[in-house]
Amino acid sequence: MGVKVVRTGIGAPFTRFIARAYANGIGAVAIIYPTAGGASSHVRPAAPSVGLQWAEPSLADADPALFKAWFAAQLAPLEAAGVRLTAFELGNEINGPYFNGDFLPAQASGRVLGLSDLTNPNDPEGRAIAASCRSYLQVMAALKRFATVRQ
Repeated sequence: MGVKVVRTGIGAPFTRFIARAYANGIGAVAIIYPTAGGASSHVRPAAPSVGLQWAEPSLADADPALFKAWFAAQLAPLEAAGVRLTAFELGNEINGPYFNGDFLPAQASGRVLGLSDLTNPNDPEGRAIAASCRSYLQVMAALKRFATVRQ
């Protein structure tokens, strides 16, 4: 038995760990954030009073081209070492405020948003989350194209 796959970050702090694990037959699921490499123009500040312990960039600011450049730089040392990652996890729980800076405590209503809320031009909360989802999907498409070319 034993460990077959680990879930880990990617980049300089993790490269050696991933390479050593790979050399010992352990795969890696790399957690990557859609806002990586971007300018992070809008950042939701930490709000400990409502349980948000850290600041979080706005997912709507995610930039597919900047993400792709950042991601290529993170993969280069792994590829040079002959490492093949098992999978990528793009973002983590982006449907809530902990990992998506587009959820602002001041505007959050606590309601479950449906498609009609996301397309309602009179719903600022719905519009913000819809923009967030569009950016996420654009980065996901860029990641898919990037990964497909490298296979």
